[in-house]
Amino acid sequence: MGRGTGVHKVGLTASLLGFLSLLALPFASVAGSRIQSGVPKRLFQATGAPLSALVIGTFVLMALLSMTRSRSRGFAFARGASAGLAIVAILWVSGLVATDLGAKTGQFARVSIGTGAWGAILAAAMLVVASRGELRDSPLLAALVGALPLVAVVALALSGALVDTGLAKEYHNNRDRFWKESGAQLTLALSALGIATVIGSALALLAFRVPRTRKPVFGVVNLFQTVPGLALLGMLVAPLAVISRRYPYLRSIGVRGIGWFPVIIVLIMYALLPIVRNVYTGLRNVPGSVVDAGRGMGMTESQLMARVRLPLALPVFFSGLRTADVQAIGNATIGAFAAAGTLGVFIFQGLAQQAFDLVLLGSLTLVALSLLTEGVLIAIQRALARRYGTVVGADGEGAIP
Repeated sequence: MGRGTGVHKVGLTASLLGFLSLLALPFASVAGSRIQSGVPKRLFQATGAPLSALVIGTFVLMALLSMTRSRSRGFAFARGASAGLAIVAILWVSGLVATDLGAKTGQFARVSIGTGAWGAILAAAMLVVASRGELRDSPLLAALVGALPLVAVVALALSGALVDTGLAKEYHNNRDRFWKESGAQLTLALSALGIATVIGSALALLAFRVPRTRKPVFGVVNLFQTVPGLALLGMLVAPLAVISRRYPYLRSIGVRGIGWFPVIIVLIMYALLPIVRNVYTGLRNVPGSVVDAGRGMGMTESQLMARVRLPLALPVFFSGLRTADVQAIGNATIGAFAAAGTLGVFIFQGLAQQAFDLVLLGSLTLVALSLLTEGVLIAIQRALARRYGTVVGADGEGAIP
């Protein structure tokens, strides 16, 4: 690929945002205890010149590598690797800062990673994502760009380098409950996604096969999106409570006004629209010439659906499934309001107590779960694409060959 002229706009933007975050916003926040308000510390106040130069130097490297907009694999990989290095450097220095300032402040000190550090991390992550996109023709390099910073951060955490940060202390204090609520979050979201996939696919097939049902089907699934999740949850409490009292067996298996059952119903309602819409669109967009060729070969309508329409609709279907997955993972936090647990417990408890490290513990785990499940869906999509001959890019998107 050619070098081109000019600069790499995403790289320079990420570098500039990183500089501004590090220099203008607090790098750390120090409090005497968990319930006290933290005192912000700028980068040079928290670390001193050598470590500050190290962190800033990674963004200087990002900027230098972005002075050309070359899309060659080497430059793309180097830019992504430099951004990953910046993320690791910020977290490593944050761990050193937490240990140093915590020891100076007292036994119950809380040293939180500041908004400046998080802003710089997000800026660097933006370049990592951009570099992965440029390397879509080289899946191995794209995977390395994404995996290297992740592996390095995990190694930092396991080595104990971050143990004195407020985030790590919140995890240590809530370790057992953290894994329980994470499991509840994932179980509720994936269960709802599986049920919604079956129901949504059936509704999309109905709308495709029987055109007069299209408006009612889409009208209903669109209606679910207009009602806030908490409102839907509240509307289900009374009728489910009545049903559970009338039918003791249903109550014994968890069908009641509060708990996991109403949460799953709400998640299913929200997941239906992207699934129905994308399955229907995928089926409608199958080229008529391909369908006619199948008919010319003597295929029945059922065979055309199973061997032609559905395989060629897979890319669009998986796009909707991934959207529904992200929605389900995020919306499952409402389980905290229905005695169903989930990571929403940490987020809402942290907001109530102004314990922002606890909020981050829940929020960052939500992001990790979303990325994990999306990665699994992309892997499944690619496996199916290889089987049915559908073209799939590095980002998981597909096209009909």
